[in-house]
Amino acid sequence: MDVEVATIEDAESIFALQKLAYVSEAVSYNDFEIDPLTQSLDALQRDFGNQVFLKASVSGKIIGSVRRYLAHGICHIGRLIVHPDFQNQGIGKLLMNLVESYFKNAKRYELVYWTQKRTQSLPLSETRISQVQDRARARES
Repeated sequence: MDVEVATIEDAESIFALQKLAYVSEAVSYNDFEIDPLTQSLDALQRDFGNQVFLKASVSGKIIGSVRRYLAHGICHIGRLIVHPDFQNQGIGKLLMNLVESYFKNAKRYELVYWTQKRTQSLPLSETRISQVQDRARARES
């Protein structure tokens, strides 16, 4: 598996993965109007202008992604997604680790909620963000 910064050329693949990754949430809540499913490809492409995307790939196919940006010392993390066939294999955790290494000097890490519903990946993300915040506080001491 390769993990690297995604480029605008990856937008269509990330867009398709985003739709696939959020379908289970939409089904769970019988709500197909959640932002990750209604976001257009153009809007996602615009996100590349102010956010840094990471991608995880296997044999050239994108199987995971996360986006983040730094503002006022806060690393904002959004849409951690992993292809359903590759979930529970540590890919989300790896992507979160890389977010931390990319923004080592962040004072705080915040998960950006894109919907009002909780996703399956949120508990892992909450745990991971708590661990990252604890390390950030330790560096400040």
